[in-house]
Amino acid sequence: MENLLRLLNPKTTNFEGVSGGSYGALTAADVCVAMSYAKLSMIENALFTLYAFGPCPLNQVTELSESIFKSIEKNDSSKTDVDHKKCIFIALVEICNVSADYKPSVTNRALIGGVNRMQIHRKMGIVIDRYKELLKSRIDEIEEKIRKALN
Repeated sequence: MENLLRLLNPKTTNFEGVSGGSYGALTAADVCVAMSYAKLSMIENALFTLYAFGPCPLNQVTELSESIFKSIEKNDSSKTDVDHKKCIFIALVEICNVSADYKPSVTNRALIGGVNRMQIHRKMGIVIDRYKELLKSRIDEIEEKIRKALN
C-alpha cells in the first residue's frame, strides 16, 4: 500500500522513470480513481486519510473520534463509566500521530488523553486496546477495498 500512496506525492516519484514492471505503469490519477471506486464511507475516508497521510492537527483527530463514537453508539447501546470518546481519541493518536519509537505506557496514554494515569490503569487501558484493534482491522479492510478497486 505504501508504494501506491507514494504515487500520490509527485515530489517523491519520477514518473518518467517508472517502468511498467515496478508499479504496473500506475499513475497518481489511477490511485485517486481507485480510491473513489472503493466506495468508502465518510468515516472510512477520514480514517484512511489520517492513517495514510501522516500526522494531522489534533482537532481533526478529535472530530474523527467523535464521529466514530457516534457510529459505534448507534450500534451498541451499552453504557459504562468509561469515557469512550477519550479512549477512541487515544487509540487514534497511537495509531496515526505518534513516532515509530512510541511505547503505549499508562503514563503516555494519560498524557495524550489528559486524564489521570490511574484512570488509564484501572478502567480505560483495556478499552483503548480494544478500540485500537478495531481501528487497525478497519484500516486493513479499507486497504483491501482500495486494492480490489485497483484490480
